[in-house]
Amino acid sequence: MSHEEITRIAAALRTAIRLSGISHRQVERELKLSTGYLTRILAGQVELRVRHVLDVCRVIGIAPDRFFGALFPLPGGAESMTRLERGLAQLHPPPPGLAAARSTAADAAASEGRSKSVSELMLRVRQAVDELEAALR
Repeated sequence: MSHEEITRIAAALRTAIRLSGISHRQVERELKLSTGYLTRILAGQVELRVRHVLDVCRVIGIAPDRFFGALFPLPGGAESMTRLERGLAQLHPPPPGLAAARSTAADAAASEGRSKSVSELMLRVRQAVDELEAALR
């Protein structure tokens, strides 16, 4: 994952916290982090890890697949997005190259008859997140 993507994910996580109405300090308390540690993570002073993202998502009440789905939307997936997800998608859009690559890949998959439904893909993302969570425990 590139530095730009990590920075974008950290910025989106900061936005998600703000949109949730929960303070950084409340998140830190819930996660038993020292004061200011979350700010250091989000500022890139401490390496952002998958565990951080998953833990913060749990505290602020957004499923990790929904968080990542807002940052890396699948074609046609906007109808089921919550206000928080739409905000994240608008404030932290994918880089132009990523959007073009996804569009090209989606077109190719559709033309070859390999198109998957959004719900199937989101299920796979959720399963991958669950596997990551289990591996990190």
